[in-house]
Amino acid sequence: MLNAALSWLDPRGQAARARRARTDEVGVTQRTLADGLGQITVIDKLEVTRAMIERIDDDADEVLAHSAACGPCADVVPAEIGPARAAALRGIFFARPHHQDRRRPADPRAPCRRHDALAHA
Repeated sequence: MLNAALSWLDPRGQAARARRARTDEVGVTQRTLADGLGQITVIDKLEVTRAMIERIDDDADEVLAHSAACGPCADVVPAEIGPARAAALRGIFFARPHHQDRRRPADPRAPCRRHDALAHA
């Protein structure tokens, strides 16, 4: 009731107070789902999350195009946007040299860079 009254009396000030309060909620969380899958949630500025999704979607388009021409990858990633986004995100973290796990070097004999990331599927 008090927040509603403050919003009515000072909408801009109340919006600014709400933004400052939510700054503490920015972060990344992970949880295990009942079916054995995991979920990662990112809370950040809208521009940041939109840029992240654009990057993931661009890479997902590449995954779909690559999978259409690569039998082993097509067997791992169905031709659907959800699995392609997951594969793209794995690619961002596991297949790129600057993000690579130093304990497990990339196999230079791999026929394509996507195979390493898709292997985590």
